[in-house]
Amino acid sequence: MINNKHQLNLLALDVELVIAKLSAPIDITQCKSELISLSLTNDEISLIAPTEILESFSDIILEKSSYWRALKVNQVLDLNMIGVMSQLSQCLAEHTISLFALSTFNTDYLLVSSSNFQKAIKALETEGHNVETPKASR
Repeated sequence: MINNKHQLNLLALDVELVIAKLSAPIDITQCKSELISLSLTNDEISLIAPTEILESFSDIILEKSSYWRALKVNQVLDLNMIGVMSQLSQCLAEHTISLFALSTFNTDYLLVSSSNFQKAIKALETEGHNVETPKASR
């Protein structure tokens, strides 16, 4: 068994997000937000975006799940680092918090329901991670 326990710096993003399945691809290059992600596969088109941005694409939304908040691993992660997402997801699972995971080239994001956001922050801090929050979120 490999023990790769990392103490991570996380940033609580101050935006409420929606995860949606779309019927057609969209151009998100003009959208501005802390987090917008568009994923295209052979099976689906998914968009993660703030509620107000998603509203402009309401005619192509097939399904959606609202009221999500994001915790960003606030550091650049080497692509060869082992166990980062596993460690974070295990911590949340032990506190009965589900997550939607998102990774970019530089870092990882944990999306949790808005109703569990404060619980997730406390769980991660208890595990020794540093979580920076906007003043309004505390």
